[in-house]
Amino acid sequence: MRVPSRIAAGLGEPLTILGVARTLEEDARIESAAATAFAAARERVAAAEVVRATGDLIETAARRLEDSPSALVVLGARWRPGVGGGRIGPGVWRLVQALEPPVLVTPGGEREIASALFCTGGERFIEDGARFAAKILAATGASVTVLHVLPHLPGMYGGRMREEELDSSDFLASN
Repeated sequence: MRVPSRIAAGLGEPLTILGVARTLEEDARIESAAATAFAAARERVAAAEVVRATGDLIETAARRLEDSPSALVVLGARWRPGVGGGRIGPGVWRLVQALEPPVLVTPGGEREIASALFCTGGERFIEDGARFAAKILAATGASVTVLHVLPHLPGMYGGRMREEELDSSDFLASN
């Protein structure tokens, strides 16, 4: 619960811990985990609450966000062997896709975010995303690497670069 608590404290935002059990058998385990998370959150966050429910996680989370909009959802997930989206369970992936606000998936447990990779391709709304990511990373004290991927240079400019032996920074500065 360190990562969500640290983000909420750094942003000065309240924290809601949502515990959803699918069955009554899971209920005691979820309640215990939510109580532990709440105790840890209260050390850092002034306004923290626990919301408990039984049912479908996606429906419950979506309903909660309708009633109480949030700027960010942080999910703890157990990483699985593999690459890409297959490293988190399909249920977590469905939740990420179903929710409206940005979703940050972090490894479960008491880990801290030490570093982050922020990727951009220069899309229209990237400035808002970059500002939001910067706030989150500043709140966690993480270092960040920005990776900006440029599209292929059109052929009409590529010849000019070869003829004048410009390096890419000179070309970009030339407007």
